[in-house]
Amino acid sequence: FELQDRGTPHTHFCIWTKHSIEQMIDNGIISCSKWQEKEEDRALILKHQIHKRTAYCMPESSEFCHFKYTKPPSSERTYFSEEEGRYVLQRKPGDERVNGYNMDLLQFGRVNMDL
Repeated sequence: FELQDRGTPHTHFCIWTKHSIEQMIDNGIISCSKWQEKEEDRALILKHQIHKRTAYCMPESSEFCHFKYTKPPSSERTYFSEEEGRYVLQRKPGDERVNGYNMDLLQFGRVNMDL
């Protein structure tokens, strides 16, 4: 763990699973939706998973966010974009700034994650 400039804990790690990323997305294990049944879960997402523009992601010399936020809504099933070299998660309107997360990890760690 390390502390970022604003004092929040930060780590990079790899988790081995029995499932592919496609299976985890299809089964809702990885999500980028803030629409949750439990109000406590929604509050965690709103507190930790909403991308906010900072000097790091969008320096004064740039017109674009380093992390490519906001991400447009997409009704398409999640897919791997060869052009972007990453998975494009299915997003509803209103989820344009939600970082990908796993609810179990979010409930446990109560910190931002980018999955």
